[in-house]
Amino acid sequence: MNDLVSVFVPVYNISSRYPGALERFIDSVGNQTYTNIEVILVDDCSTDDSGAICERQAAKDSRFRVVHHSQHLTINKARETGFRHCKGPLVYNADPDDLLHPQAIEIQHALLTAHPECQMVATLLTPHFSETAEFTPIGEPDYEILGRTESMVNYFFKKGAFNLWNRLYRRELLETIDFNITMQNDFDLSLQIWLNCQKVVLLKNTTYYWIQREQSASHNRTAERLLKLCDTFVEDWQKYILGKHPELYGAYLFRMYNVALGNHIKINNPASKKASLAKIVEMKSLTWSHFTASDVAAHKKAAMWWLMHFPEHKLIVQKVHRFLK
Repeated sequence: MNDLVSVFVPVYNISSRYPGALERFIDSVGNQTYTNIEVILVDDCSTDDSGAICERQAAKDSRFRVVHHSQHLTINKARETGFRHCKGPLVYNADPDDLLHPQAIEIQHALLTAHPECQMVATLLTPHFSETAEFTPIGEPDYEILGRTESMVNYFFKKGAFNLWNRLYRRELLETIDFNITMQNDFDLSLQIWLNCQKVVLLKNTTYYWIQREQSASHNRTAERLLKLCDTFVEDWQKYILGKHPELYGAYLFRMYNVALGNHIKINNPASKKASLAKIVEMKSLTWSHFTASDVAAHKKAAMWWLMHFPEHKLIVQKVHRFLK
């Protein structure tokens, strides 16, 4: 099959924040071995030359289209705009400061075509600490087919794979998604999508290079943002999980602790961040079996272990854990 694959990309002031990154990203998309693509670049009212860079690419390659917002909205509204302009039955989201392997779309398209029972192809997260990448050919893809519960527990929650990007979706999977959120955008949107899936192709090869930069938003969180983050986790728990998916209770709680406490350490104790994060890794293995147990008593025992090892984070633990009272 030669389906049209629509790639939608939110763009906002990338050129001034990360010089050269947008051009490198565009090249990596334009050089895909699967060529039946359209790329919707949504300029969220950039104040630098990001929009002009997008327009120059559209003038060179008819597969690229640019949509300009008249005012700056949010990354999620830009994503929604891009998705609404997609024409293909398969859609792919990407961030404009990352890189795609040349075979990324070809491999994911082949897997989704071969497995019509699956609604998306998800891939493992691969942090990359260079602005560029040397791509090596991918031979036979390494993948497995997972049901929703197994994939969410062992991949989405345990490994923290909240990314919206780097996945190939069947278009109908995103049709009912609510893009109108402001906090934890990748987590909330991805959670909605994943809960609508019945089966997932988990691709283990690296097809997307998630560029790590110290100045990015994920590396610079304030205490105020952390508290809002915790509230968002609880709101999502109540909205999507509580009373609907009891099989995910413990795994969700496990992820809330790891994200909340990990970010709390980054914000409040950067000098000992490395040692503290190492302790969190140890705690993950100690508490995973308790958090994935089916009873609340086991969850509370795991919470007490967190308090014993991180007494200075008592308020965070209580905030995240309050719905188990």
